[in-house]
Amino acid sequence: MKDTNYFYRILHLLALFILPTQTCKCFISIKFPNFIPPMPVLKFTRNLERFYPGLSPVESSKTSIQELIDEANDKFPGIKDYILDEQSRLRKHVQIFIDNRMIHDRNRLPDNLSPDDEVYIMQALSGG
Repeated sequence: MKDTNYFYRILHLLALFILPTQTCKCFISIKFPNFIPPMPVLKFTRNLERFYPGLSPVESSKTSIQELIDEANDKFPGIKDYILDEQSRLRKHVQIFIDNRMIHDRNRLPDNLSPDDEVYIMQALSGG
């Protein structure tokens, strides 16, 4: 999906720099009716599939980690409880990365998302 929209994303970025905002939106929707604006994508490790069958990436227009997790919970009930504790803080055995960088605050999850961000939720592995 990401590769198929690559051309349209570049076109969208070029249009943003050249055309006023309202003209840009109109131009893109008329010339390219199949254009899908980029959205953050939430991806999970494969190990979570045993707890949540059918788990798949979640594309969303949300702009914060908290909102993205809430939307994932709507699609996969209970996943929020696996990721966050009762105070909505990230559980100790879970890590969240936004484009290969770890989130800054595990307690408040204040990180904002850009339209082309990929968010990864991973659980810590232990054992010997």
